[in-house]
Amino acid sequence: MIKLKKLSENKHIGSSYLNWMNSYEVHKYTEQKYEKHTKSKIKKFVKTVNKSKNNMLYGIFVKNIHIGNIKLGNINKIHKTADISYFIGEEKYMGKGYTTIAIKQILAYSKKIGLRKIIAGCYSINKGSIKVLRKNGFKREGVLKKQILFKKKRYDQYLFGKLI
Repeated sequence: MIKLKKLSENKHIGSSYLNWMNSYEVHKYTEQKYEKHTKSKIKKFVKTVNKSKNNMLYGIFVKNIHIGNIKLGNINKIHKTADISYFIGEEKYMGKGYTTIAIKQILAYSKKIGLRKIIAGCYSINKGSIKVLRKNGFKREGVLKKQILFKKKRYDQYLFGKLI
């Protein structure tokens, strides 16, 4: 159904990707909404992540259509932990279960490379992210009270974790 592929700064960074990164709707619940993204900045980011030993960036593909990304980051080989972050950029694919499947696949890969705990964070008002994390067995482990300023109101930031 879906496939995760390592992103290439030359092959996968096109106008669609640039549009996603500058889309308020796609990134309203992430810190990416504060950035002005350009193709060159995105290519540099992908290249840097690909050279990193502590981060892995994958495209989420449906029938060879790149619809979003998932990142395994801050990999700590001593404690065997990492963070995940993700988004679906193609709006017609949002809310269709693809993120749930992508997380399940990245969890299986994480276990295969020896990781034992994965962490994710999200705004308390991001119901979609909370739903996909819970579907994948993540438990809310912490709350940073009134951590997030969103549309002139303060919201909590939730921290989720899963032992694998």
